[in-house]
Amino acid sequence: MKKLILCSVMMVGLVVVFQAFGGIGLFDTLTSTTIIESNQSFVLGEGKHGGYKAKIVNKGKVDVEVFTASENESAKSIGVLKADNKADFTILKNTKVIFKNLGNETATIGIKLSGDTGLSMGYKPNKQ
Repeated sequence: MKKLILCSVMMVGLVVVFQAFGGIGLFDTLTSTTIIESNQSFVLGEGKHGGYKAKIVNKGKVDVEVFTASENESAKSIGVLKADNKADFTILKNTKVIFKNLGNETATIGIKLSGDTGLSMGYKPNKQ
């Protein structure tokens, strides 16, 4: 019985240590509210990086189309987020995600990432 209690205390201690040090890279998370101007796209993860999971919510009134593109592929649409829609994505390593503002007003998305969060982030004009 003493061994069981000792093991339980050690497990709780390890969890606390991992959380205190950000999981030492194992459980990295990033949370952001991102504004995308009209005729702009927000690009996440261009270049070399590991895989990650993304939870996205459209917090604005403007539709946002979501594209993915790996290193040697053209961007392909994976859907449109309408106002208040939520979506979860698993993104493979070296794959970028593009959030394209489809409206004439500012778009707002909430992003929560887990996994490799050392990603490039930037804006690009929409291609006509």
